[in-house]
Amino acid sequence: MKAENNKMVAVDYTLTVDGKIADRSRPGQPLEFIFGTGMLLPKFEAAIVGQKNYDGVSSASVGGASSNKNSAVTVYGALVEKDTEPTDKDWEKLNNESEIRLVGSKCSVSIVPDTSKGMTGTEDSGMKGVYMTLSSDLTLNGTPKDAGSYLVSVRIEDNQGRTATSNALPFRIYTGEETLADQLKTENLKKYESSGLYAWDIMEPWAIKNFGSNVKNETESVRVPEKLEVWYGSHQSGTYGYLGYDQEWEKVEAGEIPQTLYIPNGCNLTLVNMEILSSVRIVVEDGGKLTLSDSVVQGIIDVKSGGTFSMNYDSYEKKFETGASLCGQLRLENGAVLENAAIYSHTNYLANGNLKDRSNDKAVVAAKGNVTVKGQVFIQGDEAGSTGKGQTALEVKNGTLTLEDNAVLVTYGGGGNVTLYSNGGSAVELDNGSIAGKGKLVAIGGPVLFGSGDEAVAGTGSIDVSEVFLQGATAYEHQKGAQPGKAYANGVTVKADKQHIADGTLVDSAANDPLADLYWKSSIDATPDLRKYEIPANSGYVLMNIPYAEFYAAEKDANGTAAKVDAVSSATKQKTRSTLAAGSYHKNADGTDISGVIYPVYVADLSILKSFKQVTDKNSLTITVTPKDKEITTTYTGKDTLFENPDYAYYVLSEVPKSYKTLTVKSDGSFSFGKATAKMTELGNTSVSLKTGSHRAYYKLEVSGKLPKNIKSMVSAVTLHTTDGQTYGLRHVAEIWHGTKLGFGVDSGLQDKTINKITYYLNDGTIQTIAANIKVPKSTQNVTATVENALNTARKAVVTVENLPEDFDARYEVASGSTDLSAYNFKVEGEKLTWMGTPAFGAYTLTITDANDVYAPVSTSFELKTADVIAKYDASNKALVKASDAITEEQFAAYLKAISAVSVDGTSYAASDKGAVTIIKNGGVIDLTAQPFSKGEGASYNLVVKATGYQDLTFTVTTAKKSNSGSGSSSSGSSGSSYAVSAPSTKNGDVTVSPKNASKGDRVTVTVTPDKGYELDSLTVKDASGNKLKLTDKGNGKYTFTMPGSKVTVSAEFVEEQAASIFVDVPADAYYAKAVEWAVKKGITNGKANGLFGSGDPCTRAQIVTFLYRAYQGK
Repeated sequence: MKAENNKMVAVDYTLTVDGKIADRSRPGQPLEFIFGTGMLLPKFEAAIVGQKNYDGVSSASVGGASSNKNSAVTVYGALVEKDTEPTDKDWEKLNNESEIRLVGSKCSVSIVPDTSKGMTGTEDSGMKGVYMTLSSDLTLNGTPKDAGSYLVSVRIEDNQGRTATSNALPFRIYTGEETLADQLKTENLKKYESSGLYAWDIMEPWAIKNFGSNVKNETESVRVPEKLEVWYGSHQSGTYGYLGYDQEWEKVEAGEIPQTLYIPNGCNLTLVNMEILSSVRIVVEDGGKLTLSDSVVQGIIDVKSGGTFSMNYDSYEKKFETGASLCGQLRLENGAVLENAAIYSHTNYLANGNLKDRSNDKAVVAAKGNVTVKGQVFIQGDEAGSTGKGQTALEVKNGTLTLEDNAVLVTYGGGGNVTLYSNGGSAVELDNGSIAGKGKLVAIGGPVLFGSGDEAVAGTGSIDVSEVFLQGATAYEHQKGAQPGKAYANGVTVKADKQHIADGTLVDSAANDPLADLYWKSSIDATPDLRKYEIPANSGYVLMNIPYAEFYAAEKDANGTAAKVDAVSSATKQKTRSTLAAGSYHKNADGTDISGVIYPVYVADLSILKSFKQVTDKNSLTITVTPKDKEITTTYTGKDTLFENPDYAYYVLSEVPKSYKTLTVKSDGSFSFGKATAKMTELGNTSVSLKTGSHRAYYKLEVSGKLPKNIKSMVSAVTLHTTDGQTYGLRHVAEIWHGTKLGFGVDSGLQDKTINKITYYLNDGTIQTIAANIKVPKSTQNVTATVENALNTARKAVVTVENLPEDFDARYEVASGSTDLSAYNFKVEGEKLTWMGTPAFGAYTLTITDANDVYAPVSTSFELKTADVIAKYDASNKALVKASDAITEEQFAAYLKAISAVSVDGTSYAASDKGAVTIIKNGGVIDLTAQPFSKGEGASYNLVVKATGYQDLTFTVTTAKKSNSGSGSSSSGSSGSSYAVSAPSTKNGDVTVSPKNASKGDRVTVTVTPDKGYELDSLTVKDASGNKLKLTDKGNGKYTFTMPGSKVTVSAEFVEEQAASIFVDVPADAYYAKAVEWAVKKGITNGKANGLFGSGDPCTRAQIVTFLYRAYQGK
């Protein structure tokens, strides 16, 4: 029988107080109770848990105990016919219930020297065998005398006079002077052939007090074999092998520990049924591991850096067990590991061997430096002894105890329940220490009867873990001055995603302790029930950055398919960081992306957001952009700073939003988001139109009518829905412009489908829908059509159409604004456009439509030019004038108005629309102050004037040279000093200035020319006092500034050119990237829709002709 839960247990006991007997059981009247039901104090039960009803051994030591201690002998008998060999089933225990009825007085035990082991036969064991016929047990009593090997046998006689003699069992008596170094050798160990590891099965002798040494330069030190896997003191729970001897506790605390047992690198040792006495210090070395199973350690265990300690854990079965206790201290040094351990202390209520000198409230486990906890670890301090305070469970000093991911550390301060007025102990003591990591910490102050409860966490330090459960201990009003414990001391800071932090309270009786169920009954349960420490999730609402694909995934109609979103790149780096992108966010501060949607989210457990960035009202963000060379600075604060933050960055909302998505954590740890909760409402009085060939996206929807006033800044997201259940999500800037203009590409999957609904997700918490009926035609993006420019009198022009689909039923139409062209009978036959009469010169458009309305129309622009020359260049006046007197003022004015672009030295400048540069002013005057004219005095420029419907006009402009008078005046007639403009030479590029001397107020031009493979990094102009002057960027490497009243120094720095791709499918390091960039800048190509250039696509003859034409036009 073994003492365990719900078993009736009978014990004989003696209670001593300060060495005097205070109480004992009466002879023949043991104390009987049901184990584990609370009938006795837990510490009393803990002292006998696992003990069994026997007293047998296989070895003894001279001068040792008077009875055998580590094996039981049972006598079996078989009753068979004479001369018949018994079978296995014939054998039975010989006791009072056996078929063989023994006569106890006639049974005897023989102990004789084993001469086969070198004995002479004259030795005296000093032991007497006792055979208990009632129970069939054989025990040996007495005091061992002569060391050596003996044989033990039993002679029996039954009530019929029949006799039998048993087989002989070996029995050995040791001198007691054997050393561990001599005994712990591989030749004395059992080898497991399958693994090559060893077991000491069982330790002999069962008690070894002397160590000897196998460690160089050390005495009384033994390093166990590296391959020793398990060390048995016995195979019976509660029956121990003993190592060492009793050392006064005062000396142990002073470091006077004479014997050392080393667990070396590569050794993974489990001690089973061993009691390590206080003279022994166990050292777990780097790479070693020690596990205590059903054993007791009276002294010190030191775990070095790289060493690992475990206790009461079966690593094979992956489960915790009871039986082992720690009465001394476990010391974890910097770099040590504590893994899967159930540690409880009996320091005050299990004697120090035969000494009764130990009363201790110091920590069961002391960690110094940086220590790691893996798996689950439980630590419980012992009840208060004579110090009047429960034992601390864990101390962390001058370092960090790190909980690995999902590790659990549960600690309990020792109680004050045995000695009535003792105070409880703290669960954790921090001494400039910290506990951190992605695990869970539970700390509960020690319970008391009439004393004060202690803190869960005492001392000074910090806690930063995923979950924390801190509970101060209860105190009772019976004792005046008794105080409950706090959750943590004032010197401790606590941070955790999930928290239970509570101080203890005063109650009127022990029966009302609200914390009773939180404590670990370590004598009964292998581990506490962790469900007691579960912390309810802290739910809430946040404003979150949700990637586009994850936002749109759930936004589909009933029975529809999940929303698709194209991976398009941003339009420009300026726009992604401007208010045009309101409602979106971007991860990269350089503006290279638009990442997703900012939208409210419900989170059931806010702790899952710990690893993501949280913005608060304290956050501030300033963004400066320069669209159209105009600097705009915007400052964002609080939740608005999400605009430039990573995926899943969030801001905690104080109120429930009108609409939100619900966050779900998937099995792989990634997030998904449910459908937005707001009810959809339909907007009336709206209309939707579709255009194709847009420069932002091939397909462009325009919504008009009764829309919210501030729709431009309200859009969080937009989806397009089709009649077949498909949903398509749009991105800001690339596909959503100003709220009302929506685009999508040819790869959207919407071609040849009908859009029947547009859904707006607005930042006021509403979801608005707009009914539509838009048939999306098939793309003609790859179709090219060109019409050569011709004289309006030519009556024909060449038309080239490439890649038109075979089923495209072409219809041709020529238009020029709203002019009625029916009289000219424009028509296309073959590859020719013909007309009748002389239509007005100017801009025309040829549109090719599909008669079946399956494909999008194809359009191209061309000019019909007049043969008349309207203007010429007057060099003396630096102006355009009428070409002859025959030209009327109206004709000349119409020509000036028709100017579309002016090319200066090969660079074309638009005369109107975005990026326009005015070179020819009203009346035809050349504006020599315009940016292109920056070469300085006396420079020449080649100009080509393009006017719609007119022949190109080419001429050269030469600027005047300035002449200085003797007084130093400039040619403009201004007077004053002239100051030098210097530009020291620099590496990797050239800087020139014009003029090199200038007066205050003059405009000075700086021309920057990087060497091949380099680009300008910085350009600085400083006056004589070191003040920076304002520069105006005129483009093409030219900058101007206004001359101050002092000399000026111009300095520049050049860096290696960093290639940046204009198109998604043109890598920055591609050999053709520079050529593509040049062609775009020259207006020769704009690429395809959705940010694509079409790398790898075939180049048609029509495209080549178009490129060459545009290149020629731009010269």
